[in-house]
Amino acid sequence: MTTARSSSRGLAVRTLAVLACTGALARIVAGPEREARIGRPARCPHPVVVDGVLHCEAELEFAAARAGVTVAKLRAGDAWRDGQRSTMSPADLAALEVPLDPNTATAEALTSLPGVGPVTAARIVEGRPFATAQELTRVRGIGPVTLARIESRLAFGVSPARDE
Repeated sequence: MTTARSSSRGLAVRTLAVLACTGALARIVAGPEREARIGRPARCPHPVVVDGVLHCEAELEFAAARAGVTVAKLRAGDAWRDGQRSTMSPADLAALEVPLDPNTATAEALTSLPGVGPVTAARIVEGRPFATAQELTRVRGIGPVTLARIESRLAFGVSPARDE
């Protein structure tokens, strides 16, 4: 059992993570702030949070049942609460290294990419579509160095955080 403490805007957030032997399950407990932060668990492919519990690939059927949806509706980076879909915070997307599609991800989700702030994220949204990662270098603020830092987090065709 791992307990991490952090401070955000002066409010302490307590996160209690219980990792299964595969590193596939982490339980999140929030303090006075509404949103808990996920620490860096062991490898977690296809992370989805349902009612404050992080589920990975091995538990997607269970997660879907808890959310009241089919497994096909669960996207990596989803955060479900009371049957309503939202997206994990940029900090959680970054900590879990959730891949993003620059053509469909929200500007907020794009800020989870290393070296991409709100201004650059807005420029990415404005510069769509992109057929390849290399095409992102036409966006002001993304050069070869930034592209190299974000390339492993880019996934064209699938994105957890879509502009809908």
